[in-house]
Amino acid sequence: MAKIIYPVEGPLAQSGTFSGKVAFSRGVKIEAGTLLFVSGALSMDKQRNLLHAGDMGAQTRQVLRNLQEVLTEAGASFKDVVKVTVFTRDITRFREIHDARLEFFPAAHLPASTMVEVSGFVHPDALIEIEAIAVLPAPAPRSSARSALGTAARKLVRKAVRNVGRSVGRKNAGQAVRKAVGKAVGKAVRRMGGKGRARRGR
Repeated sequence: MAKIIYPVEGPLAQSGTFSGKVAFSRGVKIEAGTLLFVSGALSMDKQRNLLHAGDMGAQTRQVLRNLQEVLTEAGASFKDVVKVTVFTRDITRFREIHDARLEFFPAAHLPASTMVEVSGFVHPDALIEIEAIAVLPAPAPRSSARSALGTAARKLVRKAVRNVGRSVGRKNAGQAVRKAVGKAVGKAVRRMGGKGRARRGR
């Protein structure tokens, strides 16, 4: 995924609520691949019990762990997140929220972000909710050597089976074919292994 980060230059304020490091960028430019939209998460465990009542920092960390679970399941991580929207009951606790976020988001991959103060959540003790958009990393290309090995092995197996079919009777064909296939695969592996060593020696 090609990505360009437009960072925040300096602190938002020299002192007070919005001073210090922030866990977001002014913008993120991407060549979009597969998008993952992660629903807003609260500070809850798997049994939907709210955790860390009254503690904004701890709730933020639990929210991020819940987001991380979805990201991991989808094959992504926090460096793949390009946008977050943060809803909080008390925006004056901005510093606590960002200190927690900085523990999860890599400094070189801070997402675009919006934070708004709201009047309440589905649970009365919830202090923060975060939703996210991520771009999933492209799947790793199939190894060319492995692909070539598979092609070579299939060709040798087909040749071996044809030879066996001409040389043995139906009664012994199964055993002969298995033996021929084993030899063909071994020959293909040895052949590709030699090519691999030659390439690495250059």
